Amino acid sequence: MKRLLTLIITIIFFGFGFAQEKENLSPEEKAKREKNIQVGNPFKKFGYTPKIATLSKGKYLEFHDLDSIVPIGSVMYNVYTQKIVSFRNLDSLGLSEATLKPEVISRWLSPDPLSDEFPDKSPYNFVNNNPIRFIDPLGLAPEDIIFLNNKEKEVARIITNDKNDIYVSVDTDLSVPSPIVIDTTVEKEQPIDAVGINFEWSLTVGGGAHGGTGFVYFLSGEDEGNLFNYDYKGSNVGLGEGFGISSYLSEFNSKEAPDSFNSVKGFGGNYNGYELSYGFGGVSYSWSNVNNTTDEIHPGMRSTWTWKSRSLGGAVGVDKSSPKLQARFFGGETYDFKQLNKKK
Repeated sequence: MKRLLTLIITIIFFGFGFAQEKENLSPEEKAKREKNIQVGNPFKKFGYTPKIATLSKGKYLEFHDLDSIVPIGSVMYNVYTQKIVSFRNLDSLGLSEATLKPEVISRWLSPDPLSDEFPDKSPYNFVNNNPIRFIDPLGLAPEDIIFLNNKEKEVARIITNDKNDIYVSVDTDLSVPSPIVIDTTVEKEQPIDAVGINFEWSLTVGGGAHGGTGFVYFLSGEDEGNLFNYDYKGSNVGLGEGFGISSYLSEFNSKEAPDSFNSVKGFGGNYNGYELSYGFGGVSYSWSNVNNTTDEIHPGMRSTWTWKSRSLGGAVGVDKSSPKLQARFFGGETYDFKQLNKKK
């Protein structure tokens, strides 16, 4: 008797649970589910509503074209034999597909029953939701170097021609309204030999210090195609403070400097530079020399310069502590270079 009573209580409990689940549905959700179910009702035009079984109980639309032959673009297609049965004669010049005619736009329709539930997953994910900035001529995944912060949000990207993506996790909580992007396929048209991303802090009130971590990707020389991470630190003279992310282009002095400097060994070491930034933008300019010193106020002052670097939009302030105005002359050292990808 006790076992029977336990079984009855269990059945009532689960039944109450399912009833509660149904009761928790909003009127809008109930109407939506009923509409999805009635799409598959073959007796609807006769006013008869039988019980229709669906896998999702109406949560998703499970019925689409019910005819055996349906129009897809300019052809008639048999959904059962999976063959084209005829072609349609379209009254159009065919000069553009920028039209709302069903026979044209249906070529690009792919019904997704989960689209309402996952609005952040758009058809443009392969171009990072930006089909104007990014293109995908091969239909493959983007081949980039992608920088992620501690929340696994993209903060910067270097577009390359490498075979595989490289994901780099940076120990920072900084974020930006939209990722900073360097397109090496465009920059190679200029006299550029390396590109990079810096994550920097700076404290300058008369005098002060700066430091951070950076990444450099070489476009020429002994380390062409290689990505390195490095640390840097130095001192400033000027005004400003804050944290930020900046991108830069670097040029090697191929006319005067020894070829041995066109590598990570020649790129590392001491440097000098200037920066002027305001709010979310700014410019910076830095250089190094063959004597590896920090005592120059312009390139080539005491010895042949080896590398010049300029910012792509400046040090981007990214939080409330970012500088409203930063103007400084600085010097420092890059060190502890680590290669992050396999050499080509």
